[in-house]
Amino acid sequence: MELKDPSDDDIAEAVRLAHSSTFHWSFVGTELNHQRGEWICSRVYAHFGFGDSALYHAKRCFDLTMKHGFEDFDLGYAYEGLSRAYSVLKNEKEKKKYFKLAEDSVEQIKKKEDREWFIKDLRSIK
Repeated sequence: MELKDPSDDDIAEAVRLAHSSTFHWSFVGTELNHQRGEWICSRVYAHFGFGDSALYHAKRCFDLTMKHGFEDFDLGYAYEGLSRAYSVLKNEKEKKKYFKLAEDSVEQIKKKEDREWFIKDLRSIK
């Protein structure tokens, strides 16, 4: 995702890596790992402009977050993922709705470093 001008092969590799990681953690991890895997899939798809796929995985991340009562930065990132996906889809109303929820969640992020990283990621939404 750091490449300035990724090739189609680079994009395919990023998508494969995100899904591979999520698949791996679904067997050896927890529900929290699964939630985070759905978020990274959403993030990769959003980064490369695949809005529908980004939204699909962002919704899965959000649903897992709600189902298991995840808080702290995991809740914030669930909102961030939805906002970012809606941004790619150019749905301003939903983008703003989830961006505001993400902003409001900043206060509950306990660790300063996590909070700063989250704010940086949130500000990168177009």
